[in-house]
Amino acid sequence: MNNYSNSFSNYGGNQQNGGYNAYGGGYGNNMSGGNNVGSDYNQGGFSSNDDPKKEYSQQTLRPVTIKQLIDTNIDHPDKPLVIDGEEVKQVVIIGVVRNINAQTTMTQYTIEDGTGSIEVKMWVSQNQALDEEDNDVPLSSYAKVIGDFRLFNDKKHILAHSIKPITDFNEITHHGLETILAHLQKTKGKKSILGAYDSSKIQSGNGIVPGQYKGNEGNVIKRVYDYISSINNKLEGIHISAIEKELAPGISSAEIRKATNILVDDGNIYTVIDENHFLSTHAELPNY
Repeated sequence: MNNYSNSFSNYGGNQQNGGYNAYGGGYGNNMSGGNNVGSDYNQGGFSSNDDPKKEYSQQTLRPVTIKQLIDTNIDHPDKPLVIDGEEVKQVVIIGVVRNINAQTTMTQYTIEDGTGSIEVKMWVSQNQALDEEDNDVPLSSYAKVIGDFRLFNDKKHILAHSIKPITDFNEITHHGLETILAHLQKTKGKKSILGAYDSSKIQSGNGIVPGQYKGNEGNVIKRVYDYISSINNKLEGIHISAIEKELAPGISSAEIRKATNILVDDGNIYTVIDENHFLSTHAELPNY
């Protein structure tokens, strides 16, 4: 796998001791950049009568794509965000800053990650001014956003606790992998995911192992892999219909689907935004 690593350790939450053990990542336990946002931001305190399981779920941090947020069925500000059947309070996205609107008390960003775009709002605080240089996120650069998903005037947005520039592009790859892992764990369970992959088959390096695929089927697999590997300028990957169009009429749709399944199982390609979009494990991501 590449875009969306095998290091899934601990997602830090906005609380000092919060964390998402199910999904790994380099997000520390104590997020900086918190702001005084008055009634629009719940600091996350719990009452003694709250359900502990619900409290934990609401305070954990979920890695998501913007499309997952846009596709959520929320029609009221008080309605909770539910992804894969689980109520989620805080989310993390990584994307390109497409627009910045700086105001006296708030800065608004438009973030796009290849699956969609969303508005991100962050209140300006005195503490933020002291750390302004470290938190500078230029236009057209990658940024990591951590915050609460909100609905206001029928418009979905994120109220950010932290917006940080991406200095290591491996974070983009790591985040993408974690969004997939989080989704699979919630929809298929940990056991089925771990059992679906034979770690001895996972390859490293810059391509498939010579001689890994043989015969006519092997030739089909290699052609499918080579074409997917040639498309490395899209974060959302390449759709299977584009592969079918490129390799037709010599290779059937059924053969292509079988080849992609084998390549995914062997760790040479991976699905991105859905089961029909693929990227090569060894392809480099685009720099915007």
